[in-house]
Amino acid sequence: FKKKYDFDDKRIQMPVTQEKWDGIICNLNEEQKRIFDNNHSGSIMVLAGPGSGKTRVLVHKIASLVTVENNKAEYFLMLAHSRVAVAEFKNRLYQLIGSQVYDMKIFTFHSFAVHLMGKTIDIKTLDGVIEQTTEQLKRGEIELPYIQMLVLDEYQDVGVKTYEFIKTLYSKMAKDKKIIA
Repeated sequence: FKKKYDFDDKRIQMPVTQEKWDGIICNLNEEQKRIFDNNHSGSIMVLAGPGSGKTRVLVHKIASLVTVENNKAEYFLMLAHSRVAVAEFKNRLYQLIGSQVYDMKIFTFHSFAVHLMGKTIDIKTLDGVIEQTTEQLKRGEIELPYIQMLVLDEYQDVGVKTYEFIKTLYSKMAKDKKIIA
């Protein structure tokens, strides 16, 4: 069978089709592939200039983690600064992994804070929601859902209050946690 259909052992053991794998790995340059291929680090920091493909690497790495490396989509939290970035991430991930993207938690920093608080907040009070949520998480007043993987987009734009929020989230995550920024 393997000879007839030109399959090698590695290809047979892959949990996705060759077509799906090609879509996930395609169009990555050598530097991007080094980040993509890193499956042993608990934390990955992608440092690159504008237009270098940071978002592309994050999207493709997430797709690989869910499909090839068999991580559960519902244990992912991806945070971005804008709704446009969130929509772009969801769209790109949908193209690679389909409906599994709907199991992921993909939010802006502010909308995730509001989500954790479990209430609707007036846009005028949105300014303090990150700090308020951070404090409630620290005091144990809010319980974080099970999160194994934290992905941060545009990390260079994180301010002091958002950084404290990230640190608190990370400290409350699962023991076998990973972070990509």
